[in-house]
Amino acid sequence: MHAAAGNVEVTQGNVSQETAAPVPRQPISPLQKLTYAIVALLVILVGVGWWWFHRPAPAYRAQDPGIYPFDGLSADGKTAKVGFIDADGKVLLQPEWDAASPTIVMRQLVFFSEGLCGVKKDGKWGFIDTSGHLVISNQFDAVGPFIEGLARVNLGNQAGFIDMTGQYVINPQFDSAGDFHGGLAAVHTDSGWGFINRAGTFVIEPHFQTANVDGFSDGLAGVCQGKCGYIDHSGTFAVKPQFDSVDPFSEGMASVGINGKLGFINTAGKLVIIPQFDQSSMFSGGLAFVVVSGHQGTINKQGKYVLKPGQYNMQPVSNDIQRVTSSDGMGLMTRNGQWVMKPCKALSGIGAVIGKVFYGVIGGQQPVPISISGKVLVGPYKGAMLDTLTQDSANTRANVPKKINIAARLATSMLLEKSEPVYPPMAKAARVSGTVVLSVHISEKGTVEELHVVSGPAMLQQAALDAVKTWRYRPFLVNGEPVKVETTVNVIFNLGG
Repeated sequence: MHAAAGNVEVTQGNVSQETAAPVPRQPISPLQKLTYAIVALLVILVGVGWWWFHRPAPAYRAQDPGIYPFDGLSADGKTAKVGFIDADGKVLLQPEWDAASPTIVMRQLVFFSEGLCGVKKDGKWGFIDTSGHLVISNQFDAVGPFIEGLARVNLGNQAGFIDMTGQYVINPQFDSAGDFHGGLAAVHTDSGWGFINRAGTFVIEPHFQTANVDGFSDGLAGVCQGKCGYIDHSGTFAVKPQFDSVDPFSEGMASVGINGKLGFINTAGKLVIIPQFDQSSMFSGGLAFVVVSGHQGTINKQGKYVLKPGQYNMQPVSNDIQRVTSSDGMGLMTRNGQWVMKPCKALSGIGAVIGKVFYGVIGGQQPVPISISGKVLVGPYKGAMLDTLTQDSANTRANVPKKINIAARLATSMLLEKSEPVYPPMAKAARVSGTVVLSVHISEKGTVEELHVVSGPAMLQQAALDAVKTWRYRPFLVNGEPVKVETTVNVIFNLGG
């Protein structure tokens, strides 16, 4: 081995290797550094954009529209109509519609959604904006709220979808349909329940026995085929069928039924709160309402009680607020136990809560809108504060009726669970359509305990009875006491085309 200037030569047997001197690395120029930084930033932005457009849609949350329905008289003072007020009681839209469309979406009462509200006149439904302009003419037999820019509408007994200009995006063709959530909607055909995209194309073919009409939330949708589970957007079971019932996901948790009790799972299907409840709500703000042996409470996501069962006599009236009944009267409380409105003996009933307004019963009359601050907005006590209205609680409780009659519209606003009727194949083949009017008796617990047909085509009556007997209502209170209710329900069967 020998060394020479400028290089090194190593010889071993027949192998010869020459090693060159290392070449000095060129420094990175400022322009190159800037280029690398821009490329890295673009990669990050593309990744964030992909995640944003493919992230699971959260559970639907109703927004406070700032405009609320009330019952009043038409301009001639002769006919009961529906108008709209603001949270201070100022009339924004004079009463002129026969009805406004209350819809339960993810257990929330919705009137105005995405700036539009369904209104009925002369037997047909259309949509108004918050200025009262009829932006979509009255032409439909039934309507749902606008969600993700589309609204479910019915022509006859067939459901389709329109956009915010009133144009059909998906023509009426389904027996029943839910609203769009996460770009997909649950629809029913003769083959069962499936899911369509915004073009009306089946992404998940109809074959399920039942499906949650609220569709996808947190990337999953509840479906049943014997047992119930959750599917992803491809229709593949992400949580295998194993439950007796399933509710929509909210905040990463869903209520499921096992052997007559309700517990909660996470999106991986893991049981994180063991089944122990008789009733439950969806999670909102990290808390859920539950019922155990007739006693109401709230829990956190670890299953720990925030309000212990029996601590308050309460019922949920919105996603976040509970109606509380006590010896001091009726009030409103959040799920963590904070008073929204302290109990008041002037109230004998509380219905729905929409934003800054709730609907309360004073003196056994029909519910009227009242601001959360306690100001009566409509009716004979308009302008009065609840704490200035007094009544002899003991006397009024003694006079609580065993059963009361309520308007069909009020009963609709109290619905918690509603299954759509299935059009009888023989009636459809015979082109039989019409409206079945039912007399409905609701128990103190909100279940349908008695049904009678008042009128309607004979071939449609049993389908109407089968659907309505499964409905569940929020208990109606008079002077703080649950009472039986009698009302009417119109079940419409119309053939499209």
